[in-house]
Amino acid sequence: MAGHRLHADLEAATVEDVKAFFKRFYRPSNLSLVIAGDVRPAEARALVDRYFGWMPASTPPERISAAPAQLTEDRRVTFTDRVQLPRLRFEWHSPALFADGDADLDLAAQILGGGKSSRLYRQLVFERRVAQDVWAYQSSLLLGSQFGVGLTAKPDQDVDALERETRLLVERLATDGPTQAELERARNTHLADYYRSLDGLQTRADLLNHYERLLGDPGGVERDIARYHAVTRESLRAAFATVVNAPCLFMLILPAPPGEGGAGGEAENEDDDEGDADLPGRAANLNATTAATMKGPLS
Repeated sequence: MAGHRLHADLEAATVEDVKAFFKRFYRPSNLSLVIAGDVRPAEARALVDRYFGWMPASTPPERISAAPAQLTEDRRVTFTDRVQLPRLRFEWHSPALFADGDADLDLAAQILGGGKSSRLYRQLVFERRVAQDVWAYQSSLLLGSQFGVGLTAKPDQDVDALERETRLLVERLATDGPTQAELERARNTHLADYYRSLDGLQTRADLLNHYERLLGDPGGVERDIARYHAVTRESLRAAFATVVNAPCLFMLILPAPPGEGGAGGEAENEDDDEGDADLPGRAANLNATTAATMKGPLS
């Protein structure tokens, strides 16, 4: 329903509404800019002054905050779509980006659905052969995040039995927590992926901007990495249990009958890195990268 309201709001917007929005948020006082690469600082500064210096100074817009979203009860939705096999999805509200528990849930997602050593893959894909694929992710967002678990069923499987079995695996992690080996493997995998991402100049520029915008410190990499080193078996179990013991949205997506289009396009599988890759920025020139972030109303 939120999507319907958003669409209605967009349809009702006037030209003056759009101009007022841009005037409020798209201003130098609400911009962070990173220039990285083979550049001379003085020349880069001159270009910044040339392209941005003409804009008048202004007061930064007030940041908007919101209370964490919550479901008051479990919700179940069944619909058809352009998928070849049934898909089951479980979604919970979870801690916001950089909030307590966010890093724990990143690692919990890796343990549950991150690769062939994960609990969901081992039991549902490899051992029982009842699922085509599985995934889990912590989609870390600024005001509140989303923890998701999902799978694609093998042909002719009992989706009710699959739902029960998946819930049992989720409950087991919430009750017993991970083993030390699972925790170390998840931590090492997550950090290795992070370090590999730093090979690209664009990513490094984006991260400087990312940390400046969210932490007020472009050198926030140590603070970010420290969160994952601080995760323990008990902190992960407690954070995960808090999330999955709350009300859940369960979605069953069934193949549309021949000739029917279903509710929309086929959804792609998510993984535990969702939300980490969407850092602001854009590339410019051949030997330099600029990353600019204009903070929106929910920044």
